[in-house]
Amino acid sequence: MKMITNCLSGLLAILFVSMFFPFIASGQTNQEVNFLSPCDSFGISNLPTKTARIMNNLQQLDSTLNATIARRPEDKESTAYYHFNFYVDCQGRFVASMLETYDGTMGMASRVLKLLNTLIVWSPALQNETPVNSMVKVNVQIRKGKISIQP
Repeated sequence: MKMITNCLSGLLAILFVSMFFPFIASGQTNQEVNFLSPCDSFGISNLPTKTARIMNNLQQLDSTLNATIARRPEDKESTAYYHFNFYVDCQGRFVASMLETYDGTMGMASRVLKLLNTLIVWSPALQNETPVNSMVKVNVQIRKGKISIQP
């Protein structure tokens, strides 16, 4: 009887994961990004020799985030990690962003991403001194309520 119960619970777990995994993954990796600038290449397939960079002073950006972000009771995690992908065109303009992975509350992730989309100033990626479209990973850590960006 115990063996049947273990098998059934294992099957239910597999069914649960298989039902929800496509839903979770669909918005993360399959989202198409449309670049408006007329660049010939995209930095993911042609690795740039110089990646796109955040032009803001990181300490000031951290301070602005900490002062501006709305905190909710469910955000009281001791430590949270968020990993975002930012798409930057060959002119250094923000195109799109998405949450790649996280360990924290989803609400905080969306509030942080919304602010970062408007606050970050980018320099374009370069491939052999030619500006190209690119994707940049940005990590955000929240430790004891303090937000810090780690490009």
